[in-house]
Amino acid sequence: MEDEVKLNLILGQKEFEMVGSESEVKQKWEEMKQSDEWGAILEKIKLAKKDTEAATVVAKNELGADKFASLIHHSNITTKSDRILAAIFHLRDLQKLEDCPPRTIEKLFDSANLENPGNLSLYINRLRDRGFLTIPEKFSEKNRYVILTEEGHRHLNQRFSQ
Repeated sequence: MEDEVKLNLILGQKEFEMVGSESEVKQKWEEMKQSDEWGAILEKIKLAKKDTEAATVVAKNELGADKFASLIHHSNITTKSDRILAAIFHLRDLQKLEDCPPRTIEKLFDSANLENPGNLSLYINRLRDRGFLTIPEKFSEKNRYVILTEEGHRHLNQRFSQ
């Protein structure tokens, strides 16, 4: 007598459960793989994978994540605060974004496969205190509108050239 085997498969909202001896479960599995329902499920998975891959490519292209990753990897930018400064430079000066909320900066780091720096508001406030960032008056002190000051550009250029 064979031991009882259980195969439980959950795909989205659909759950498949097969219980029986190993040979019975294998037979049920083979029958299920031949069914129209299984084919439809596989097609949905393939479409979802394509959509995800397409969305990833769009996100990387929109933010220029590959260029940002290259900028970080080919420069002497190792500290979190310098990487955040470089991200703001990249988004504001190179990508020409006016509004850079924390989620956009985080998305840039994620898309570039770089470690997310964490508490962006803390770093941004420290960079402002050091005179590397400022917020134009018309945006009433909202960190999402920070821009590099002349001092911030000088500091970043020093990091790029080291």
